[in-house]
Amino acid sequence: MPAAWRTTPMPESIKSLPRTTQGMPVPFTVSRGHDPERIAYRRETGLTVVCGCAPHTDKPMFSAQCPERQRQCAQERLCSVCGQSIKAGEPFAFGGLPLPGTDLYMEAGAHPRCLAYAFQVCPVLARECGPDHPVVFAEQVTTCEARLLTTAGQNVIAVFAHGDPRGREVPLQFYLSRPLAPQMFDRDTFLDRFRTRT
Repeated sequence: MPAAWRTTPMPESIKSLPRTTQGMPVPFTVSRGHDPERIAYRRETGLTVVCGCAPHTDKPMFSAQCPERQRQCAQERLCSVCGQSIKAGEPFAFGGLPLPGTDLYMEAGAHPRCLAYAFQVCPVLARECGPDHPVVFAEQVTTCEARLLTTAGQNVIAVFAHGDPRGREVPLQFYLSRPLAPQMFDRDTFLDRFRTRT
């Protein structure tokens, strides 16, 4: 983990997150445990990837998202970093890259201050996102379903509109977010504007 998390000012919304044994906050959508996912049938979504991870007890897997908490964030306008509400009129911030050839993001949106904190302390973002990395803002987002098709032994993401009956027999993994009327910043401009200061 970068040492920066110990000295970087933390937004209030992040202070209530569960912590690692070293004290680092664990983002809301981070998966817990050792691959606790399975497929179940749910009346409202058909075949669905569900997760048995326990956010306050299992060891975090920083390289994976819990599909249930990711979908909860996308459906309920929750920040993917702190898990708290993104209120109407507040922008969603997206720091990942869209799926290739699309404007669809697998990570749910975040509060700008929470995402700025993550850019400063997350080892993956620190390694993969340079100063020109794009950050997308939007006040409104639509979502669609990302379902897992297995063809020739490989998992492929198939995109379906919410409620499309053709998708119900293919496992729902995540909800994809499409920012409407997005604004784009580079990472450093975004950080100058939204980082928490002491």
